[in-house]
Amino acid sequence: MKYWLCFLLILVFCVGCQPNPEMEPVVNKGDGTMIEIIMEDHNEKEPRNNGSKTETYALEKVPGYLTNHFTPAKGLDVYIDAEILVPELNNIPVIEIVPDEITDAEMSAYLSALLGDAPIYAHDNTLTKEQIEVLLVVEQEELTNPDSYLNQSRILHGEEEYQRGLAAVKETIDDLKRLWETAPEEVQLKRLERRCYEQEGATYIKELRGRTILPNGCSGDVNFQKMAPYTWQRFEVLHPLDGYGYPSSAYSQSALKVPKPNITETEAITLATDLLEEMELKGVFHLSQIASSYRANLLGDDMLQCYMLYFERLYAGIPSLFCSEISDNVQRYRAEWPYEMLCVGVGEQGVVYFEWISPVKINRILNEDITILPFEDIMERFEKNIAYSYIPIDQNVSSRELHIDRIDFGYTRIAMIHQENVGMLVPSWSFYGYEIDYYDSQKDTQWVLSEDNSVQRDDVPVHRFLTLNALDGSVIDFNQGF
Repeated sequence: MKYWLCFLLILVFCVGCQPNPEMEPVVNKGDGTMIEIIMEDHNEKEPRNNGSKTETYALEKVPGYLTNHFTPAKGLDVYIDAEILVPELNNIPVIEIVPDEITDAEMSAYLSALLGDAPIYAHDNTLTKEQIEVLLVVEQEELTNPDSYLNQSRILHGEEEYQRGLAAVKETIDDLKRLWETAPEEVQLKRLERRCYEQEGATYIKELRGRTILPNGCSGDVNFQKMAPYTWQRFEVLHPLDGYGYPSSAYSQSALKVPKPNITETEAITLATDLLEEMELKGVFHLSQIASSYRANLLGDDMLQCYMLYFERLYAGIPSLFCSEISDNVQRYRAEWPYEMLCVGVGEQGVVYFEWISPVKINRILNEDITILPFEDIMERFEKNIAYSYIPIDQNVSSRELHIDRIDFGYTRIAMIHQENVGMLVPSWSFYGYEIDYYDSQKDTQWVLSEDNSVQRDDVPVHRFLTLNALDGSVIDFNQGF
């Protein structure tokens, strides 16, 4: 009897949370229908006359700004107060792309732009006496500072938890003291050539991983890894200052309330674009998003601040829309192939962070000028589909607001049916913004709520609500790849 009761309660709960049948979603099944649409459009299209914009009429009528409010489901309100970004173009091609290998020569040139002539040394975990002394200072601080995590644990978690932590800190101090006795004054490091090395025990992985010291006193970490068929490549160069950690793009300035860096956003953009120009990537990439980041002081509570600039690749003047689901992209039944991302971190010391994931290249043009849906059709599909992903299902959330503040037109990669490691760039619309959840009371969640029991949720650098295929209005699922 109890099992039947539980089943009925779950059934009632799920039915109550569903949008009504009139809002049936349009979803690309990834069954090859999309390529049929593209090739049929390509084969039946009449020749263009004098270069006229026969297929971009749908973009010419797009407004530059849009405001709207609608309620697609109970407890869900959508507010649109958005700039609509559409690039200037004469045609909309559909492009087939494949992974692009970064060669040793290209990597060496990029490192020259990032590091100059600074030598790169192999990682060595051997600690010098001086380094151990720094670690001892940190551990002693845990014992003596009333605001340390250890001493605060007594207040937050009780005496038993404090005693466990105290024993662990004392054990660490004893271990460091013993290690100091035999530690060298300095470590002789092995210098590396600027080329890929085979990974020990996994020769199919090529990598260059090491440390460097820059002329300005910053240390630098180099991390480059690739393996055939080059769906996974990661090229990182990070510059932490002594005593400070790496930049973290996981927190925004608005959330942390940390001081802004002594550098303007315009200056940061200039330094980042100058770097891309030196790497011969200027014009290949387009600035998409800017967020603030921080680097915590490992020996104190103060922070350094920097800007994180995210770039999109351009194809015939059309950007490949920014995707924040970089690490989660594993296409079903396929090798892992993250979406391409290029990020530059800029602070008072100049460029302090560079990351490039999964570079790609054009393989062929599938259709030189595809027909897309009118913008009003896209907005109709948006209104019908948005509730399926964002209707509140937490029983403690009384209502939810979605605020759309930016709508972008560009490319999104989807999978090619029965072709591994081959993607197709289709025109699409992405909707960005933030959401606000309202709770019944402060006790209903672990979030820190405002006076009206609400919490604003937005991702860094941007929260993407939905991406719709401009060809048929279907929802593009970034995790499945279509």
